[in-house]
Amino acid sequence: FCAYDNITDPQVAEGVLHDIVRFQQEFEVPAKPKGPRGIFRTMLVAFQMPEIRDEIHGAEVLYSLLNNMHGINSQYYGWTEGFSNNPQSPDFGFSAGESAHFIAYFHPHANVPARRSDVNFIVFNSHHVIGAFKATGMDNYDKAKAIIRGRQVPSIHPYLGDHGVTEE
Repeated sequence: FCAYDNITDPQVAEGVLHDIVRFQQEFEVPAKPKGPRGIFRTMLVAFQMPEIRDEIHGAEVLYSLLNNMHGINSQYYGWTEGFSNNPQSPDFGFSAGESAHFIAYFHPHANVPARRSDVNFIVFNSHHVIGAFKATGMDNYDKAKAIIRGRQVPSIHPYLGDHGVTEE
């Protein structure tokens, strides 16, 4: 867990990337996790500012951070092997350091109730866990996805949807 001031500050992006790389070094996620569900590694990053006004503003500040992180990351690391750098690809994974991530953003005005939080924070999950979960059988994966989707209200955000199906 790390906390920062302003999510849109490029220096904050550098700090977040630094902490993710440090986290990867301290809590390595193997390319082939062991066990029926793999090894789940999550990093939480909280922000004080800005105050999020609505879902679209939340997306704008999230993408600002991710764009700033990508600019720094690409100076030191290649794209994580085994993951596409094309956001349209179902094999896309946001590359930071030496790992690919899937990301969930929580804030007070999130349209999806499960993503509402009094604190602005991002969850960076190792993308390898998705592969491990899918390896347990697509029936289990599809059932879990259906339960999660059933709890969500329709989103006003044009790019929220199933990865690889909805444009990112």
